[in-house]
Amino acid sequence: MTRGAEDENEKRMKEGTGPPGRARRAAEDLDRHLPFEHPLRLFMAEHALMHRLADQLDDLCSALARGRGSRDATLKRIRGLALELRTASRAHQKREEEALFAALRDRGIHGPPDLLEHEHGDFQTLEDELVCQSEAMTANPDGDATPLFQAASSLIALSRSHIHRENEVLFPMVLELFTRDGIWDEVRRVSDTIPSSTEENES
Repeated sequence: MTRGAEDENEKRMKEGTGPPGRARRAAEDLDRHLPFEHPLRLFMAEHALMHRLADQLDDLCSALARGRGSRDATLKRIRGLALELRTASRAHQKREEEALFAALRDRGIHGPPDLLEHEHGDFQTLEDELVCQSEAMTANPDGDATPLFQAASSLIALSRSHIHRENEVLFPMVLELFTRDGIWDEVRRVSDTIPSSTEENES
């Protein structure tokens, strides 16, 4: 891949916009286009789980801020959700970094995986902060919830933008670039060695 093409892909990732034509159409209905056994399906299922958990966290923080329901019960639910979200996120990040991002770098694509992997570090910082703040609030329910709200809000915003860039830009871009390449067998082989948090939620 040329330096110019890599720069263009990195620009798309930062802007959250996809390439024109077939790749963009694939982004709009990726689920319909992918074979059932395609390894990207698991990545997208994990995204769906993380999106659902982020939405639940948003709802619980809103209920806490408005004083709806039992404060103690809501704080305990937030703490449980923070732990669940961190566990799901770490498993997904490991899969992306070791399976997909490594395969892309092997093929000369560094910009998008470097950018997204840097965001994984931001995720981990915010997830740890959310767990810390939720545990502190559970121990002291009458304390100031502002740091908890700030950590949750930042994590939710990052999660939504990050998932959007991967679903709408990265995945279609990779499908466009590697239609007949052996990348997917390689991604599947590595991905299959990493347990998925979606399995626990389906059991």
